[in-house]
Amino acid sequence: MDAYQPSFQTLNHLHFSNLATKPTSFHFFSRLPVEVRLEIWKSFLLARRRLFTVHLATEDGYVAGQYDLLVEQKPRINQLWNVCRESRAAAREHFRLPVLVGPSKTSTLWLNPESDYLFIRLFETKISLFIRFINDLKASDPRGVGLLHLVLNGSRDRTPKALRAFNLEPDHTLGISRDTLETFKRCIADLQSIWFIKFLPESARVGLSPSHLHAGLNRATPLFPHGIEFDLFSLDPRPIQPSMKKNEVLWGDPRDVVHAWVDMEKKLGFHNEGSDNELAREISHLLTVGATRWAPHHPTLEVRCDQTMDQFLQLEQDRVHKKYLDAEFKSWQEPEERKKNLLSAAGFWVFPLGTFDTWRHMIMEKGYQDLRGLHPGLGLFDLPQQMEETDLFYCERPWASS
Repeated sequence: MDAYQPSFQTLNHLHFSNLATKPTSFHFFSRLPVEVRLEIWKSFLLARRRLFTVHLATEDGYVAGQYDLLVEQKPRINQLWNVCRESRAAAREHFRLPVLVGPSKTSTLWLNPESDYLFIRLFETKISLFIRFINDLKASDPRGVGLLHLVLNGSRDRTPKALRAFNLEPDHTLGISRDTLETFKRCIADLQSIWFIKFLPESARVGLSPSHLHAGLNRATPLFPHGIEFDLFSLDPRPIQPSMKKNEVLWGDPRDVVHAWVDMEKKLGFHNEGSDNELAREISHLLTVGATRWAPHHPTLEVRCDQTMDQFLQLEQDRVHKKYLDAEFKSWQEPEERKKNLLSAAGFWVFPLGTFDTWRHMIMEKGYQDLRGLHPGLGLFDLPQQMEETDLFYCERPWASS
């Protein structure tokens, strides 16, 4: 199949295409000592992070202590499964944590706790089942590590509501044993990073209201696709500062879900002044725009690859141009230099904890939040060129048939 050539250049296509052209062979590799080769295999496996979007829900009919975990994407099989026996052994050790997914838990997702992130997009269950889910991950890990990187949806009211339901007072029993609670406490203490995603409305990219300061496209704000593998930049490499003033106002405080989480930590005994229970986890805010388009009488468009990203960007541009043709805006042309240098990105911005503690509330009628002076990191997804076989669940370990 010929490589898909997108009509719109994106940072994703530019970045990952450049990586693909770098030399990938080393003819003297087999002459290296075994321990050196194993370290190289491990470094290759850890080079790319993965983010899985899941829905955590109570099973139909509600069976006490049971939950469903639905996964939105099927991961690509790592190349090391097809290189040699030694590389397969390294991959087998790397992808060691099995997670049962699907309505009947008949499929298995294999994770690496050190490099994989779980994004609970829909939190449709009680806090007691969330506790059991986190504990199950630890119990399923042969090394007893469990989840290290957790991502929660800060755009839905149910997430902070569920977290605030955590209460250890006698009148608010969670229906779980003391041992279960102690295991959960160890899991929370072991977390290395917690991300809270805030989904901005599409007007953060497409300004269509006459009151908008920026009528037209704002390519700076990232789009959140149905992606898995991603690279993480400490700073967004694009020239985004001129566009940071024109971001859609953050409807709802992005700190609400963080406060709910920290309150839960305190109830577990962490953060007590003068105690040794200070947590080492790193909390971050993520900002992005959902890359899914619903339209009456049209199929839903979800960004899952370069091709659907191209289609999504074309729809954005068509919407803006139609407004100009309808004379709702004065004539506007995007400068060619800006269009060339500020590429759209499928991913998310990363802001450190405390970023929004002193955020400036703009006049709501203007509809914008001034983010100038902030320098976010950027998570950038590696999208396949075109849609691959669609399968919600990853059913078998790749070595099962080898």
